[in-house]
Amino acid sequence: GHWRSGTTYLHTLICCDPQFTFPSTDSCMNPHAFMLGSRFGEGREIKRPMDDVPVTAGSPQEDEFALLALGARSPYEGLMFPESLQDAFSLADPADLDEYDRRMWEETFCAFIQGVSFLGGGRPVVVKSPTHSYRVKTIAALLPNAKFISIRRNPLEVFESTFRMWRVLFDLYSLGKPLGDEALRELILENRIAMEQKLSQGLAMLPRHKVVQVEYERLVENPLRELQRIYTAIDVDSEFLTSQHLAQRIKLSQRYKAQKKL
Repeated sequence: GHWRSGTTYLHTLICCDPQFTFPSTDSCMNPHAFMLGSRFGEGREIKRPMDDVPVTAGSPQEDEFALLALGARSPYEGLMFPESLQDAFSLADPADLDEYDRRMWEETFCAFIQGVSFLGGGRPVVVKSPTHSYRVKTIAALLPNAKFISIRRNPLEVFESTFRMWRVLFDLYSLGKPLGDEALRELILENRIAMEQKLSQGLAMLPRHKVVQVEYERLVENPLRELQRIYTAIDVDSEFLTSQHLAQRIKLSQRYKAQKKL
């Protein structure tokens, strides 16, 4: 799903399920050596800069940060050089890269996922990154057993939240001249169309039992009902959905109030 569509919330809930494993913040920020052990204390908590969502070393994290650090081409190159953000978006789909970069991306992605799975005792890996919306066809080819969950949210809310996200991240990480507000807004709109086209084409090629669509508003309204629908649609054991641990995690997440102003 697009940035700010609720991907983190959904990812966090599913990663509570012990039948799965996932890339942690530690592994994504330390991808060269994460298999040697954690560098950070599990108890330390920070807040995401764009929305104050709490994050620890063991929290589920976007594997895109690991891919970027490992040298795979990524749209997140635009975080450091805002003026090249349009060009960075064109790096999202490995199928659009030259042969060397495409092969590098595929090998890096597979090696990282294999490492995460190994540390997780061979359990299925739950990955989440908005950038994977461009890559459904590639990931499905690399991982034939993969299943996909696509989440959508009110596009007006997504647009404004995405604009604030990029602004905050540029302030923190950019090395170059920042984009003007109008230029950034135009890029967000153009990229949304390109992402949706890639996502729709990729999902259309999948058999029905390998993909499920989720509405963010319904997920927030009734998380258990939507998780049950997801698990049923992609044929996953749903025993965990009756656990006290999940109920507590949902209750905790409901205390969080999304940022309205940054």
